[in-house]
Amino acid sequence: MNRTGLLIALAVAVAIGLLFGIYPGLDLDLERLFYDPAVASIGGFPALYDPVVNRARDLARLISALLVAPAALAVAGKLIAPRRRMLIPGRAAVLLIATLALGPGLLTNAVLKQYWGRPRPIDVSEFAGDMRFVPWWDPRGDCPSNCSFVAVSLRARSGRWRRRRWCRRPGGPSPLRPRSPSGPASGSFGWPAAAISSPTWYSPACSPS
Repeated sequence: MNRTGLLIALAVAVAIGLLFGIYPGLDLDLERLFYDPAVASIGGFPALYDPVVNRARDLARLISALLVAPAALAVAGKLIAPRRRMLIPGRAAVLLIATLALGPGLLTNAVLKQYWGRPRPIDVSEFAGDMRFVPWWDPRGDCPSNCSFVAVSLRARSGRWRRRRWCRRPGGPSPLRPRSPSGPASGSFGWPAAAISSPTWYSPACSPS
């Protein structure tokens, strides 16, 4: 992704974030499309037990693991055999591992999800839960832990796509350059279609979920 594409992506993210911040009810309106009061006693969201949605989520996690595996293997191989050339550029491998470890790993899962306080859709009173709904920017919700904040799997894949521009060899083409334009579409638009139907996430179109 070139600089223009990155700026466009950031502009779209800011616009959507402002839209959901100014009109937080949009989150609830989108979730109502997947809510069924007839099954409120077992969560209210049929997607919770949908094997297709569950398989899509498992597949997303597997893809994230497979994409970071080459970087981890390259670093491990360098530590074992320091004289051998790495399979991928060292700075690309370190950047990928560090970004996932510090972003989705430490910041999101260990800090934000535990202390942000925003209840997930299945927990709010609008969907037969016992907590009050708060917009994405408000950390003063009733959720005690494992709260709604960031769609980690989506951010991990989108982040890898953006980092490909910065992980190239000096004077050479990017080793991570995608061969098909379907890469960002499958990661940034295919997965939200399944994730939005989950009772544990709000709309992945907006950065908080």
